Amino acid sequence: MAGKTKASAWDVAEAFVSEHADELRSAETSETIVELIRTSEVMKKAKGVWPKIIAELDKQLDIDFPAMRTREHNERAAHLESVTAGEPVLHLFTAGDAEANSFAICDSEGAVQWYSEFFESDRLSDEDPEASAAGQAVEKALYLARQVREKCHLDGLAVVLHHAHPEPHGLDAKTRKASAGGVLVRFAHDSESNPAVEWCREPGYRSWREIKLQNLLATATVAEPTPDSDSAAEEAVA
Repeated sequence: MAGKTKASAWDVAEAFVSEHADELRSAETSETIVELIRTSEVMKKAKGVWPKIIAELDKQLDIDFPAMRTREHNERAAHLESVTAGEPVLHLFTAGDAEANSFAICDSEGAVQWYSEFFESDRLSDEDPEASAAGQAVEKALYLARQVREKCHLDGLAVVLHHAHPEPHGLDAKTRKASAGGVLVRFAHDSESNPAVEWCREPGYRSWREIKLQNLLATATVAEPTPDSDSAAEEAVA
């Protein structure tokens, strides 16, 4: 007797968009669409279904999901540019080390704020583990920045995030996620003078919950330092 054939990703995506057409059409934000996809558990029905859903949204409903997401980010970023203009900029230095299975985040004065082994939920890519580790460290630094913004009751927080790896995974997506959390981020590659690199190899750990977030904000600078050729700040493209 032949085994049950698993539905193709295209079939799953086509059926999902068709069945939820009214809800998808009425969605006012990309996050509403993402939440509908998440709660429906359609992603568990076939491997690689996400890009097929995006394609079916355009085919069936004329919903350009990437354009919607980019437009929303640009609107948030413009608002954050306005509310953070002239305010101190928080500089965070971050590094991830796949070999040591660890990450570290330091402030502009070189003091470590959070370092630890990666968590079980942090998945590193087998294809490029170091870039993946760097991306996970960036994610945690942006999470820390959001905690600072919320604890200090700021409308927005500008952050320059100095990363040791030249190309951490997922910077575009992380930039969009940061803006949704009220954080305007720019990235700078800094491998030569990044104090977080050494902390990835230090024994022990320090949780971000041990630090005073208000004190971390106090390290922010009004004037951003001029980046040199090895650590030029580069605007993240949404």
